[in-house]
Amino acid sequence: MTDAQLAVDIKIGLLINECERVTAVARRLVQTCNCSLQRVGDAELDALVKDNHPRVDVLRVVEAVQIFAQQGRPSVDVSWDCARRDMSHKRQYLDILRQLDRDTISPETMAAVEPYASDEDLRPAKVQKYSPAGAALCEWFLSGVYYCLPSNVCPQLIDSFLSVYKYVQASKAVKACEDQLETAMEEYDRLARGDAPAYADIVSN
Repeated sequence: MTDAQLAVDIKIGLLINECERVTAVARRLVQTCNCSLQRVGDAELDALVKDNHPRVDVLRVVEAVQIFAQQGRPSVDVSWDCARRDMSHKRQYLDILRQLDRDTISPETMAAVEPYASDEDLRPAKVQKYSPAGAALCEWFLSGVYYCLPSNVCPQLIDSFLSVYKYVQASKAVKACEDQLETAMEEYDRLARGDAPAYADIVSN
């Protein structure tokens, strides 16, 4: 293997490692933040359901959860009355959140919840002051968004980089390898663009 091939090989290996690292971090974060739902007891959820005039930030948290949990379907009712009805069935409501398959979240859903996820007022520490249940739901929502960003991207990218890696191993056409790597890296930048690290920070703060 020439020095040029080795350089391409190393770059691909580093990118694969980064994808795997981000995915592992996201999965651990989701496991941790799912525990937040265990903090939503009957009293906390009852207090939220009985709030006739919730603060705007608490209301937006609940809206975000409704959209995310129902996969952003156009028919999703994000009204407070609908959310209260859903939350009044406590066990069923929390079970739906626990059982959500984040690996099936569509790009359309991610686009629908992006305004909520990027809202700096929708942070667990801020919402906690007014609604413990709202803060736990906020943590659940943000962890799910953070998980979806890398988890939807990394498996595709790892396969892509591995394909280039195999091509490098078998080919002497270093320029072609470099071109493929550049294309793969552009795809990485396109797919992984966003504020994924920020979501980890805001959920943990």
